[in-house]
Amino acid sequence: MISPRPLRQFKPNVRKPQRLWEKPPVTVCIAAACDEGTKVVCATDGLLSYGPVTADNLLSKFIWLDDWLCMFAGNPANVEMTMEALHDVTNGAKLTRANIKKMFLAAYRKRQGEWPVQGVGPV
Repeated sequence: MISPRPLRQFKPNVRKPQRLWEKPPVTVCIAAACDEGTKVVCATDGLLSYGPVTADNLLSKFIWLDDWLCMFAGNPANVEMTMEALHDVTNGAKLTRANIKKMFLAAYRKRQGEWPVQGVGPV
């Protein structure tokens, strides 16, 4: 007589639900031009986080730069340093639709180039 094989246990392939604090942080920035582009309506969240520490405050996540409203995500200190790099890159030139992407990219790359890499060189 053949002995019966044990039944296999069926486990459905279901992902474990993530808890709210396990999700990566997200910044919400929404802007709309109105009155034929003479006014801007914007909304951002007010949550600041650094690692496991979070704070919900009234800090706005945008900066006026000439006639441009610049919205940002991330550490406000890094944004401020990127804006300083933007000031260096523009050399007083006015930001226009033609050059704003190039100027911000150059400022971002300048800031990232100055960022210290852990374990490489003197700190």
